[in-house]
Amino acid sequence: MGPGTVVVPLQNGIDATERLGRIVGEDAVVVGITYVSSTRTAPATIDHTANTRIILGEPGGGLSPRAEAIADVLRRAGVDVEVHPDPLVPLWEKFVGLSAVAGMATLTRLPLGPILACPETHEGLFAAMEEVVAVGHALGIAIPADCVDGFRALVRSLPPRARPSMAVDLEAGRRLELESVNGVVVRLGRDAGVPTPMNVAIYAALKPYLNGAPALP
Repeated sequence: MGPGTVVVPLQNGIDATERLGRIVGEDAVVVGITYVSSTRTAPATIDHTANTRIILGEPGGGLSPRAEAIADVLRRAGVDVEVHPDPLVPLWEKFVGLSAVAGMATLTRLPLGPILACPETHEGLFAAMEEVVAVGHALGIAIPADCVDGFRALVRSLPPRARPSMAVDLEAGRRLELESVNGVVVRLGRDAGVPTPMNVAIYAALKPYLNGAPALP
């Protein structure tokens, strides 16, 4: 890395910017949020299946020449890019739905349709979302009040066989991104004094699979 290098994380979760900043320096990292859908179909082969939307912004808020310059390059490559003055808001908005859907689908080993069809898992899914909103609000993130209602409509519009990447990873015996998904909700909730019982249950049940399927006695 040089003095002008900028790192743009486009990973699931809300802590990538902070974690990378500890390695490469806080001033070298901006916030990145992606809505791109892709699937690894073979070694070194990734199929892009939907969307090119990316949101960029400075961790401390405000607009900056470097974020605009990055967006400019991506736009010229055909990517749909927005520079946001407060990128932590869309970062957390996406995380509300992602963490709950990823956690519940991985926990139940089910696609979205059966989860929504069962009243108990349906209720648990949205309870997990509400917990993330509560944690975000406790940390001062201005997550919109209608965020969970928006996800209620969105998940019903998705294909019943839709499955998040963490569920696919569990089935394949790969490492899980659990710590940066439900794990971070649990930790931040505990630090902020916000109860997160649904996320705690998801995290506890999946933790043995963090590094792949555990060896059985």
